[in-house]
Amino acid sequence: MRIIILVFIFFGVFGKCQKEGVDNMIYNKIENLKEVKNLVKKIHQLILIIKYPL
Repeated sequence: MRIIILVFIFFGVFGKCQKEGVDNMIYNKIENLKEVKNLVKKIHQLILIIKYPL
């Protein structure tokens, strides 16, 4: 389950970098890592909500 989510996130970030161009990729990698961390947190919260409804 986790691997699938990580693959989706990776392709999302990678696709975004490709659109912006290789020149900006290195600069944006740090920002993208922050975005990925936030996404993982949000997805984790969603999974918890789905697993344990109030």
